Amino acid sequence: FSIVREGESATVLEAPVRQEGLKLYIAIDSDSFHPDRPGNGGIRLLHYPSDDHAIDDAIRLAEGMTRKHDQFRTGFSGAKLVIKSDHPNLDEVERKNLMEDAADALHVLCGSVYTGCDLNTCD
Repeated sequence: FSIVREGESATVLEAPVRQEGLKLYIAIDSDSFHPDRPGNGGIRLLHYPSDDHAIDDAIRLAEGMTRKHDQFRTGFSGAKLVIKSDHPNLDEVERKNLMEDAADALHVLCGSVYTGCDLNTCD
């Protein structure tokens, strides 16, 4: 893991993936996150024009998840997994291996972030 952005609103980690042309970013909303309130948000796969676009989207979506969780009092803070693909055709992405890489990353985070399927990740 590496911290790719750390700021007032969110922390973004980059987790390893086995496939060429993919990057996995995990954004956690810093305003609401603490050990008793783990992060939760979907996992999204898109072709982004740059790493910064993917990271900015992950932060925006994690902040939006915090608002959703607050509205429904779920007990979670906001988080989002964003996978940046260099492949314009997302059919080239081997999703099974990718989901295994995402699961490995979440396992390392020891229950501090949970996810579910979102854009382009459901088969």
